[in-house]
Amino acid sequence: MKRLFICYAISGLLFVIILSGAVALNGYKTSVLDTLNKLHTVRANLAIMEGAINDMDITISEAERAIPHDLKIKTPERLIFTALDKLKARMYLAEIRVSPIVINEVKVSLPVVIRAEMKNYTALVNNVGYLEALRFPFFSIDDISISRNEELISHEIRGRLVTKVRR
Repeated sequence: MKRLFICYAISGLLFVIILSGAVALNGYKTSVLDTLNKLHTVRANLAIMEGAINDMDITISEAERAIPHDLKIKTPERLIFTALDKLKARMYLAEIRVSPIVINEVKVSLPVVIRAEMKNYTALVNNVGYLEALRFPFFSIDDISISRNEELISHEIRGRLVTKVRR
């Protein structure tokens, strides 16, 4: 009987060991499956993150192209006068008049009137497109008037070169 008891005790102990091993293996299997699912999620998100990084790189390079390199060292007034010089160089056949510069708490602006006579509308459209594409400072068009005689098209563009005051 003693021998039978020892056999039962050994078989009970083996059963507990095997049952404990099975529970541990089940927990390990669940952990491995969770890790595998997380790995698949990370791999899927990796492509999304690479796309987002590419978008950020494109946005940063576009911003760097749009913002002048010397924006921090030039005063708003100097930026406006530099833009006026570029405007005069581009529209050298036009009469360009300016009024006194206006400075308030928020912005600095220079009223500008551009008058020109041309043979076709193409130059007018190109000039307006150039003005609308200006950045740092911006050109705000207030009014455009166009008249035509037999040979020439006269136009007058009223607007302002505007930039923000730096704080």
